[in-house]
Amino acid sequence: MQQNLNKLKDKKARIVLNEKFSFNDTGLSKKIFMKSLIKEYVKQNGDTFFHEGVPVSINIEIRTTSKASSEEKANRFTTHMPNIVKVVPIILEAMNGAVYTKVTQVAELFITKLYSNENRIVIEVERI
Repeated sequence: MQQNLNKLKDKKARIVLNEKFSFNDTGLSKKIFMKSLIKEYVKQNGDTFFHEGVPVSINIEIRTTSKASSEEKANRFTTHMPNIVKVVPIILEAMNGAVYTKVTQVAELFITKLYSNENRIVIEVERI
């Protein structure tokens, strides 16, 4: 039975993906990524679920090992792959039905793309 998060004001769900997916010109393998995201969500958050009518805020942090000059890396933020315009809809679609009932529940969305030593995606979903 899924835990009702309608009444839990400060409930936050966190998903960390350290999978072997790669960021390239074709983007992520959508099917593999979606399965990984749902599997990790259940593993890391149990049966918690944001029910219909509960507005949520999503913070997505994409860390990538893109090749760049040290000057570019000093800036922290990357202009290299992945293209967040392509990746974010895949993330939102993967969480639809697994984390929240409908994607229309997303009232806030924050996305950050940074340089890192490893490819990693951290997603935090919070009731607002």
